[in-house]
Amino acid sequence: MRKINAIFFAVENEKGLTSSSANHLANMSTEQIAQTASLLEEVKFIDTEIAIIGHQDRILSSKGMTPEKFNQISELIIRHGKLKSFNAWVREAIKAKDIEIRDAESYSKEDWIKEFRIQIPELPELPQDTDKPELEQYPEKPQQPTEPTTPVKVTETDILETWTIKERARYWEVEAMAATYGKLIHQDGSINAARDQLHYRIASPVDAEGTGRETVVKYYNPSIPVEEVDNLFNSLQNEYRSLERELNSMKFRIKEEMEKLTQERERQYRELVVLYELEINKWKESMNDWRKEKDAIDLRNERLIQQWNSEIADIRKERDAIRATHKAALMKINSEFDSYKSDLRNKASKLKIRIPESLLDIFHELDSLGK
Repeated sequence: MRKINAIFFAVENEKGLTSSSANHLANMSTEQIAQTASLLEEVKFIDTEIAIIGHQDRILSSKGMTPEKFNQISELIIRHGKLKSFNAWVREAIKAKDIEIRDAESYSKEDWIKEFRIQIPELPELPQDTDKPELEQYPEKPQQPTEPTTPVKVTETDILETWTIKERARYWEVEAMAATYGKLIHQDGSINAARDQLHYRIASPVDAEGTGRETVVKYYNPSIPVEEVDNLFNSLQNEYRSLERELNSMKFRIKEEMEKLTQERERQYRELVVLYELEINKWKESMNDWRKEKDAIDLRNERLIQQWNSEIADIRKERDAIRATHKAALMKINSEFDSYKSDLRNKASKLKIRIPESLLDIFHELDSLGK
């Protein structure tokens, strides 16, 4: 409890007021203070009369204090002062109790430790886990041989890549020229169609469209002699046939070389398969030896780990016991603090407000008015 607040509260075996009773009486004193203040503010020592000119009668407009009330002024002043004193005392006492309650609520564990010099036990140094043992490593695993891949299908591009630049350029030139000539002289080609149209119009040089006066006659005349057109067509056709022969010869060569390269790739693949089968058998034998060695290493490592786990279990058991003892000590301290703080709160909430002897007469008067 704050030293400054101690004067407001009753000690053991001394009567006092609860906060609610004190507050009720304080409110009553406030009402009485207002009444006595009103009486003191209305003090008059003069009677006032008024009269109308020409009339002898006077009318009393205000009455001054009577001798009886005048004789009570000193008592009224004293009562007013005591009421204010009582009110101030009780209000301050209520505030003091609220402060004590707040102090009890805000009283922290740190305050308690500092006030009573409580020694908080420190967690002892804990035994640490031993390092995990270094395990025996496996020997290098035998590398499995790579199975040969199936030969890739030979393409025209594979063959052309083996030709010289001159040969490849000529092949693409012949292929492009043959396509160009063929497109012009084939049935739907532009030159072939124009030649057929020329022969047709020589046989039918005139067309008529419409009837009567609206008939339109069209006359068709060759712009190039038929012989020259035929000569051009025959020349293009001969050139196309020549290009076709050369292109077919090249394509036949490509086909032969593709067959030859395919056979060579298949021969090489078969040889690789034979070698692979020999290597894979050797690898399987090596793997059997490797697995036996691996199993032996696993067994040794497992025993090593089991021994280490047993050591770790003992260390952790000891560590848990130390922590449990430390935790129990902390819990005991926390329990003692909680009990002390609860006691503080109870004491603060049960504080009774003391009424000074000088204010007992006002207290009894107010207390009797409230009943």
